[in-house]
Amino acid sequence: MRSIRADGVCLGRHGMLLAAAVGALFAASACGHADRKVDSTQSASTQMVNTSAAPAPLAEPKSPLGGPLVVVDSTVRDPRLEIQGTNYVLYLPSEMARVLHDSLPGFTPLQQSAYPADLVAHHSSPLSVVIGDFNGDSRRDIAVIGDSENTPAFFILLGKSDSIAEARIISILRPVPNRPTNLRSYYIEYVGPERIAYPDNPKHVLNLRTDAIHAVSEDVSTIYYLLKGEVRTFSVGGD
Repeated sequence: MRSIRADGVCLGRHGMLLAAAVGALFAASACGHADRKVDSTQSASTQMVNTSAAPAPLAEPKSPLGGPLVVVDSTVRDPRLEIQGTNYVLYLPSEMARVLHDSLPGFTPLQQSAYPADLVAHHSSPLSVVIGDFNGDSRRDIAVIGDSENTPAFFILLGKSDSIAEARIISILRPVPNRPTNLRSYYIEYVGPERIAYPDNPKHVLNLRTDAIHAVSEDVSTIYYLLKGEVRTFSVGGD
């Protein structure tokens, strides 16, 4: 009996057997390719797992900044604070530095290392120096806590301006030789013009019209500000 293909060509018995054999060969070849494809996928997957990157090490915390160091800069008109390397640096105009030297020889701001490490870590500015316009003349001044020949001092140093002929110091806490003081336990912060209510009496309000200083210790929290050239205080906590 003859077999007829779809294209009309006749196949004999031998032809049919040959076709069947060729078909089986192609089927076996296809299975082999499929097996190799699976093996290749498994190999790639294993390689990806084995070469995965190790987690990056955690960055070490930075040490708190030191200083503040005082540098005299004859090229500037106003004081400024900068970070240089691992220290805060206070740049003073020549006339302010001269007044500071004449009034408080050997004065050095209280260093960051004098304060508790956790207190330093929670502040982004030096704890013994504040820069602001404390007398409202549109020029920057400084408030500083430190030591002059081992005598504690806390003062405002006003810069020269149209309303002030020469730089001058206004004492907040006048240094008294050989008298014990807890001044070294204070740190100071900047306060801008704002309304500040007394904690126990909201009707008692301070209207700050210029920059001011907030002095803080374990027992005291006080705003120091200038009014007509004199130091005034406003308690916001403590004794």
